[in-house]
Amino acid sequence: MNERSATLSVEVEPLERPKGRARLWKCVVSTDGREVFASRTVAIRLREERAARWLGELVAGLMTEGLSVPTAVHTRDGVSAWEGDLDDDCWLDAGHCSAHAEWMDGPRRGGVWYCSVRDRDGTILFSTVDFRDIQPKSGVAARWLCEHVIQASEVGTLRPRP
Repeated sequence: MNERSATLSVEVEPLERPKGRARLWKCVVSTDGREVFASRTVAIRLREERAARWLGELVAGLMTEGLSVPTAVHTRDGVSAWEGDLDDDCWLDAGHCSAHAEWMDGPRRGGVWYCSVRDRDGTILFSTVDFRDIQPKSGVAARWLCEHVIQASEVGTLRPRP
């Protein structure tokens, strides 16, 4: 189905967590009652409702432009376009943007990852330092997020972070 011809909706809901842990949020993008994206498929903590809505609208904007939003990092001929150590500190130059993903603390999967996207002028388009309510839990998730921010920037659907 061509997502351009369908109406996409973004639903945001809280996730209650056991043992008194802080609430997280989830987003689901659907069309005609069919789920086409769910934040649970990517390892990103959404700590506030606005973060979940921002991610859902980022995905919906890309789909509206006819772009697919896979739950895996893009590759070129089976080899990642990212440079550096994908499990620690890596970077990507793509189009008019550059991205950086870096493991900060805790386990490599489930820990804390930093990521950011800048345009060629150095303007920050997205950064987990500025937008702390979105926390990638793995290098794959950090790269996935950066790649989709870059795509949204290139097609003109990127909303400023809240």
